[in-house]
Amino acid sequence: MGIFLRLSSAGSPSDACHWFLHSSFNTITFDTFCEHRQNDAPEKNMTHVLKAWRTALLPFCFVLYAIVVLGVLLLAALARTRLFPRVWLRHAPYQACKLISVTAHIGLMGMKTKVDARLRPFRHDERIVVIANHPSLAAAPLFAGILGDLLKRELVFVGKKEHLRNPFVGWPLKLLDAAIFIDRSDGEAAINELMRELPRYFARGAVVVMLPDQYRLTQEKLLADQHKFREHGIDTHLFEHTLVPRTGGLRQILLAAGANARVIDVTAGCSCREFGNDDIPKMPGSTYHFHAEDVPHGLPTDKHELGLRLVRRWVTKNRLLGGWKTA
Repeated sequence: MGIFLRLSSAGSPSDACHWFLHSSFNTITFDTFCEHRQNDAPEKNMTHVLKAWRTALLPFCFVLYAIVVLGVLLLAALARTRLFPRVWLRHAPYQACKLISVTAHIGLMGMKTKVDARLRPFRHDERIVVIANHPSLAAAPLFAGILGDLLKRELVFVGKKEHLRNPFVGWPLKLLDAAIFIDRSDGEAAINELMRELPRYFARGAVVVMLPDQYRLTQEKLLADQHKFREHGIDTHLFEHTLVPRTGGLRQILLAAGANARVIDVTAGCSCREFGNDDIPKMPGSTYHFHAEDVPHGLPTDKHELGLRLVRRWVTKNRLLGGWKTA
């Protein structure tokens, strides 16, 4: 019998702390404190005031993010001095993201989270690959925090080498050995890097996370993608909330994981519009949706068939994301 999980959370700091300390995805169902409020009429009457207040707190969210990242960098530096086992840091990335999500997204911004995960029980010896639509930069901590808490496994992200120039994204992931950075402009070098690094991550039980649509969504990238793939016969009007997925490095990941690899498909997004950093002020008070499901029989390694399967799955993602934004 598979595991069916639902989580929703709401936005007071005390509630957020309760979720951070006591939430567990090991139960069959999870209904949080926010579902049992006695009277939420005052909050409804003050919606505009609260939203303005939470929007004003956005700069503090970035300060909190910076503090947490600096703390992670300090821990990673201490680990290199062998003051404590480096293995302790393998869960640090998603725990840090969970802390950011609770304090900034849920506590200060008043966001809600809704998780719908339909997954069969996990085995300690299985190799897991996660595919997902690319989260926005502001929602990335929510994405990683929920995913890590759901899987309870070390997460390793495949990302572009340009992230190494970002002290708030690339540096912590590099120091914590939680990412494989590849050069997308050099396909052969990227494949060699993946084939060299993937075996050791799989050997230690890490979950490899790949974002086949490659880029955070912006209006410019969306229009360019629609124009490019329309010429390849893809019905691009179905892609309004994500870019078109590529097979790229995913095929190499599947080959390294082996024929029995388990593939989990995650669709995640906010109820508000998410086109670049200009839409960050719309996030306070919104709902972050997270849907996870097993891919039956995994994914093929044949490039053409893999591309077809990905496109079909991304069409479904766009329907989900569109429904969340119009609900």
